[in-house]
Amino acid sequence: MEESIREEMKTAFANYDQASVWTALFRTKGLFKRLALDVAATLGAVFPESDIEAVESLVQSYYETHAI
Repeated sequence: MEESIREEMKTAFANYDQASVWTALFRTKGLFKRLALDVAATLGAVFPESDIEAVESLVQSYYETHAI
């Protein structure tokens, strides 16, 4: 990403730093999982938890190799 774009994005989002972005990603992921499972249960459907686990594993792996 171009530095000028990165700098401009910092003004578009509050607390634009790596730690805040990772925190937001993990919180969003957790919220999505909870809501997806709740909606599936309400509709009597089975949500593919293996898909959630695959995404969680991918994100965690990326975090461990790219986070400061």
